[in-house]
Order: sequence, then structure tokens, then C-alpha cells
Amino acid sequence: MMVKGPILIAAAAGLLATTATAQVPGTQSVLGATGTAAGLAQDILSTVEPGSRVALRPLRGTTSNLTSGVARDLYEAVLDGLFEASGGAHTILTRERLNQVYETCEEFFTCGDYAARLEAARAEVEVQCAASPGVERVRLFCSAVDIETTVTVGRGSGDFPLASLAPAQDWAQAMAGIAAELNAAVALPGSLGRAHIIDQTTGTHTDFAALLTNKLRFELGRRMTLRQGDLVDAAQARRQLGYEDEPLPVFPGYVLNGVIWPAGESRVTLTVDLNHDGRTLALASVDIARDSIPAQFRESASPNGLVSASAQAVPSDRLDRQSAIRAATNLARARLIAQALGTQGPAVGMIATEADATQALGGALSLGMPYDEVLEVLEPAEADGRISVHLTGRVAPVGRNSGPDIRAALSRSIYETGDAIALTISSDRAARIGIFAWGADNRVVRVYPVDGIAAPELMAGDAVTLPAAAEDRQIQSAPLELADIDNPEDHEMLILVAADRTLAFETLAPPLGADAQETAARATDGSGFFQALAAHDLSAVTILALPYQIRE
Repeated sequence: MMVKGPILIAAAAGLLATTATAQVPGTQSVLGATGTAAGLAQDILSTVEPGSRVALRPLRGTTSNLTSGVARDLYEAVLDGLFEASGGAHTILTRERLNQVYETCEEFFTCGDYAARLEAARAEVEVQCAASPGVERVRLFCSAVDIETTVTVGRGSGDFPLASLAPAQDWAQAMAGIAAELNAAVALPGSLGRAHIIDQTTGTHTDFAALLTNKLRFELGRRMTLRQGDLVDAAQARRQLGYEDEPLPVFPGYVLNGVIWPAGESRVTLTVDLNHDGRTLALASVDIARDSIPAQFRESASPNGLVSASAQAVPSDRLDRQSAIRAATNLARARLIAQALGTQGPAVGMIATEADATQALGGALSLGMPYDEVLEVLEPAEADGRISVHLTGRVAPVGRNSGPDIRAALSRSIYETGDAIALTISSDRAARIGIFAWGADNRVVRVYPVDGIAAPELMAGDAVTLPAAAEDRQIQSAPLELADIDNPEDHEMLILVAADRTLAFETLAPPLGADAQETAARATDGSGFFQALAAHDLSAVTILALPYQIRE
């Protein structure tokens, strides 16, 4: 499948490849320094086979959560980074003339004539990115997917600073401004059918989201109705002048999607897109001043209070129903933690692969531990069979009183069945560390301590590599065997818990077994592991998750 040889500059079947970064005339970069792109691209390509033809998916719509200016600059920065990181080892392709393919597809692998698109693109690996916009920077999460096998072959993330920060607006003025922007961006005024804005922290259509939706629907509808009247009047005037065959205009129906992002103590960010027949026609974004929001819509959550969150996943050839439920549950857990602690939710909007959910949950666990979970799974109601989950629970804050600053890294980010999994850990001060394995089935076993092998204990400045040579053992994994679909890859993580001697790691989860069958039989459910951890004082505890991919 792979094409061997040096980097190519190719243009075929409407596909353009280029090494240059072209600034759009009359525009100014909205990003600050973009040196992050080189490191992100290096991480992505480090596990992509040399000689592969690599395409970067355009950043657009609510799938990227970015406005057109930021999306444009990020795309160009990451593309340049891929060229630089490749060093001639890969063929880097852009999709400039295939943008409409992406505009009509929510998921590239499951829409339209896949074989024809693959042949036209002549790409073997596609880089897909999702963004989490912040106050002064944008965090980008990217994965490289083998188009033929749909296996994830590389991952990377990075923070990109913004060049400037626009002033936050009154919420009502902000909706009027976005409506004017969207109205001006479409050639024909139309009617607004479905309009749906969600809070990214909870994944739900909150009362505040409903307030923004209703106001935006009114402002956009008013402007489009005026334009429609002008066009109808013009057509009728031409008829009166003798052009009896002059047709009356036909107005399209539009769909509006939006996401509310927390952006610090003083503002929230709203990103919206306007779509017709599956194509994104206009994007807009605005910062809303929190103090302008009516008091009854300023939602808050206590760290120990009951909170809830929702998430959705789309089953596919890459994600069976049970995996979709588990992945959606993990995204809901990450949103639950963000809501309870007032932090920004994960960048993932809809789960298409379990990799996204593992990354989202892993990042959230360093901040809080969900417990008292009550999960409701809603059967598919949408035509695409998407599964929704609703999770209610509480969150115990982690590390509020400054736990040890531990740093850890796996020997690789991608392992194959039978590979030895190893990691290196260091700490800024004395720390005792329990290590637990979170499987793709959302079940947990204890890796350290186990019988005869103590929990790692580090002094300030120490660094250890595990498993140690004296242990005379290897840590291995393999993808789950699923009855319904072929499962070439899974996404798991090691969870490190750094604490003092009063936390009995042995009470949190059972030890791993001598083989996969014994480990599966012993493993405890993830919610039970969280419940056991939350029963302890976690204020001086540090939790660090290390996600990785395991494939055949």
C-alpha cells in the first residue's frame, strides 16, 4: 500500500500539493508564534511509515470549533510543520480542491462513494485535527489515520497563541453581530430550520444555550426576511415591466450549529456555523462578557455538588455499539469534571473513534475524580444511529493542595500485540506512585504495587524506568476481541496516582493477571475505581494519565 521514495509535489485529480504557505490577500495572521506546529507535526509523523502519502483535512465548521481566520492560519501552520517534520520522508498533500468533499461529510470514512474519493485523493494517511479555543490560545489535537485500514497511526497536540484578544461584547449585541455576519455571508436569504447550540462543558442544550439560540434565530430571521422581501419585490417589478416569465425566487433552508466555550472568568466564546445540504457556508465567532448574561442564566457548579453531562457517539465499522457507549461515557465523564470545576471542556464534539474519548478522559482526570455516577444510555433516535448517554455524578478535586509534580512518558505512543510497554517517571520531590491500567473495556487493574513488587518510591530529582530489570516481567496488551466487528486497534491508558503512604493502592483495584484472560477476569469497572479513589482525600494527590494505542 505504501509509496516509497522522497517527498513529492503532486497535483492530480483535483488535489493540490504545495510546500508554500500562502497568505490570503488583504488578511492578517490571527495567530501569534507558530513554532508549536513543528513539534506537533513531529509527534504525528514519528509513527507514520516513511513513504506514505499524507493529507491534512481542512479545519472548518463546528468540527474544528474555529472561525475561518484562525482555521486558515492553523491549517497553514500545521501544513508547514508537516513538511518540515517529514524532511522528505513522506508525500505531504493538501486538499485545497477537495474541500467540498469534506464540507458534505461529517465523517470522511462513512459518507458517499468512499472508493472514488480514495482514488481521487490518492492519499494513504489523513491527518484530522480538532481544536479547543481558549482566551489567548488554541489547543489543537490531531491524529493520523490510515485510510485503508482506518487504524490510527499517529497523534499529536499543541497550544497555538493568538495574536490579539478581541473585547467581549454584551450578549444581545453579540447575537445581532453574528446574525449580520452570517446573513452577509450567504448569497441567498432563506429560512432557518434546525438551530442548535450546546454548552461544550456539559454537551447539552442548556438554558443559556437556548437563550442564545432564540435570540440568534430572531436576529438572523429578521434580516433574511427583509432580504427575501426585497428580492420578491424586484422580481414582481420586472414582471410588471413585461418580463412575465420572470421566476419568483426560491429560498433555501439553513441549519445552524453552535458551541459555547468557557474562556476565563470574564467571558465565554460562541462559535457557530450555517449549513445548507450538509455544506458549511458561513462561520462566525464572538466573545460574550459574562457580566452581561442575565443572572438566571449564569450557571455554576460546586466541586462537591451533583452535576450532569451528556455525550454522543456514532457507531461505525470502526466503533461497535458497546465501544460507542463506553467512549461516549468517557467523554461525558470529562465534561462532568470540567463542569464541576469550572474548566474548559474537551475539544471533542461527537465521538467517532474511542481514541478521542480516551484522550479527553485522560486529560480531565488530572483535575478531578468523578464518583456517585448514574449513567443513562439513550437508544439511537437519529437516522445515523448515534448513541447518546447522560451521566450524573459528583467530582472530587485533585491536587488542590499541590501534589508532587510528577513527569512521565511511555516508551512509545503506539504498541503492537506482544510489545513490551515501558515508562519513565520523575518527580520534583519525594513521591510514592501507584500505577493502574485502564483498558478499552473501561475496566481497571493494578500494575504497581503487586505481590512481591512495591509501588515505585522516588526522591526529589529521581527518575525511574519501569518495569525495572529486577522485576523479570513484561507488561503487554492486545486489542479486545469483539464479536460484531474486526477490531484492529484499541486505546488504553496507564493512570499514575502519586500520594503519601496513607493511600492504600491495593484497595483501589485488583492486580493484573499472568495473562489476558486472568487480567480480564480480575479487572474492576472504571466507575468502581473512581469511587474508591474519591473516598480518599485527593487534595495533595497528583494523577497523571498516559494514553496509548494498542494494535494487532
